[in-house]
Amino acid sequence: MHPKHPKKDIDKALDYADELGFVVDRTIAGHKWGRIVCTCGAWVSIWSTPKNSYNHGRQLRRWVHQHEHDAEGGKQ
Repeated sequence: MHPKHPKKDIDKALDYADELGFVVDRTIAGHKWGRIVCTCGAWVSIWSTPKNSYNHGRQLRRWVHQHEHDAEGGKQ
């Protein structure tokens, strides 16, 4: 379970990432709310106050979809 993001569109994207086994880390660093970490070591920033929370949620979902890997590290 991940920490709750105040913007519902972003929180839904984090739920999606969490369901697929990605790690959602909460950080305290300026406008950066946290990050999503993939099993391959790649990560993407989650912004606390994006200009458009709907679009940021879509970007996060797209990144998660592009980084879905199986247990051996290959693409599904």
